[in-house]
Amino acid sequence: MRFAKELFWLEDMVILALRHGRLSRKALSKKGIDFTLLSKGLKRSFGNTELILLTFALNPPELLNFLETASGQALAKKSLEEKRDDILRKARMQPYSKRQLGLITSFSYDSL
Repeated sequence: MRFAKELFWLEDMVILALRHGRLSRKALSKKGIDFTLLSKGLKRSFGNTELILLTFALNPPELLNFLETASGQALAKKSLEEKRDDILRKARMQPYSKRQLGLITSFSYDSL
């Protein structure tokens, strides 16, 4: 299960930051993860975001703080390096639609 085994949604956050030009692709160099660039790009994208709600809660500042620790960087390095090419491929694709993200933007009883 992705939630239990990985830094849940980090890959998606990196893809979104890359797509919107707030994170340099150099952060995911084949030579290794540049945590300075990664941190700057994610902070540009999500630093003012207090909480992202899907069917779970993710606290970006806590994730960013975790990525500044040795264990956080080791886990991120493993995850991002293993999926580097897939992350970069997904970042080149069109942005996720609200439907793909599972977001409901409005609801009306009139439509029933």
